[in-house]
Amino acid sequence: MAETKLIIDGHVHIYDCYDLDRFFDATIENLDKAYLSKYPGDYSAHKVIFLTESKKNDYFSMFKSKGRFSDKSEYTFANTKEDSSLVLLKNNQPQCYLFAGRQVVTKEKLEVLSIASTLKIEYGLPIEEVIKRIFDNNGIAVLAWGVGKWFFKRGDIVRDIIERYHSASLFIGDSGSRPSLWPKPQLYKIAENYNMKILLGSDPFPFPEEQSRVGESGIIIDGPFNINTPANSVHDILLSFKANVSPLGTRDDIFRFFKRQIRMFRA
Repeated sequence: MAETKLIIDGHVHIYDCYDLDRFFDATIENLDKAYLSKYPGDYSAHKVIFLTESKKNDYFSMFKSKGRFSDKSEYTFANTKEDSSLVLLKNNQPQCYLFAGRQVVTKEKLEVLSIASTLKIEYGLPIEEVIKRIFDNNGIAVLAWGVGKWFFKRGDIVRDIIERYHSASLFIGDSGSRPSLWPKPQLYKIAENYNMKILLGSDPFPFPEEQSRVGESGIIIDGPFNINTPANSVHDILLSFKANVSPLGTRDDIFRFFKRQIRMFRA
């Protein structure tokens, strides 16, 4: 397998209010823009979207079963040799890889992501049970940051999980919606002391204009990559002790952050 660079948005939702043509146009454009700002003129990297779907959505299965989302769209999907990945094409030209994944809300009202996997886990289970199920499925579990969710009692729970489960298969999930001027959360620093990796993603909200944010934040990794089994390749790269996970793209400014939070509160 050839060594290659991969551009990954590590936390992507698709909502019913999105125009999927605009969503995928923005995704490709944003990932390219973020990558080329660091590596001008280099068009060799593969682009990847980690879907982290809620219990209400399963766009990945729809894309896989139908091969498209609209007869009028130039976008279609091609299967790989694994169940957990698809190739996104535009006019039959490969654009990026799309990986299955879920976002699980635990009993403690914390969020755990199961990435590059078709595993489905019901909501409301204790966080340790959710992580155990992901690990038992040979998956990667991500402790997803959220506004106000890592303080007080829930913060103590996250700290305890980090200190007791700091395996190569447990990641910290950062979000492009966390303002750039905010200091790095203390729990990130604790995780980094255990050599845990941080997975950054755009984490768009359920408003139509948010469809343009996907791909603005993510990571760059490199390693051996098989186009027939891309999710398995990325899984192995991320778990490698040699893996260098570099942040990519931009974060919210304070104005956009508070505007989004107020709108979520009013929704």
